[in-house]
Amino acid sequence: MNWISRTTAVVTMVAVVFHGSLSTLAATGATIEGTVEVPCDPSRVSEVAFVLVQPVSGGSPLTVDVDPSTGKFHSPEWAEGEYELVAIGLDGLPLTPEPTRVGLQNGPNAVVLSLQPPGCDEPAEGEEKPGEKGGLKAWQLTLIYVGVVGAVILALYNDDEEQASPF
Repeated sequence: MNWISRTTAVVTMVAVVFHGSLSTLAATGATIEGTVEVPCDPSRVSEVAFVLVQPVSGGSPLTVDVDPSTGKFHSPEWAEGEYELVAIGLDGLPLTPEPTRVGLQNGPNAVVLSLQPPGCDEPAEGEEKPGEKGGLKAWQLTLIYVGVVGAVILALYNDDEEQASPF
């Protein structure tokens, strides 16, 4: 009786997995599931109106709307191949100088567009740019590290005691 319960459980599990994978097997093209990120200021994601998707091999570009609160966009039924993605701002201008190239394959394709729009390079008032006055440079940190390690070695090495002889 225990053997029949296990067989039934295995058959049920295989049927559920097969049923769950039918939608993936039936997919006829690639799906873009993307996110737009602005690392310097996440609140600027709301400035992205849509993403322009154009095949590298040529063809007409299509637009995909971007959720202004999350930066997510979704577009189904693309053919496999190489595409260029460009984030377009509310003013209709591209937010990056170069498009992002992605290769799409059948099924879902996760895409992340990380943007550095104009104005992100400038520090806010009261902030300093990295490497400007007030910060230590990499070579200074290396010298400090070597000095600390050297001081620890000298402190632990005691030359006053005689070395113990194994004989």
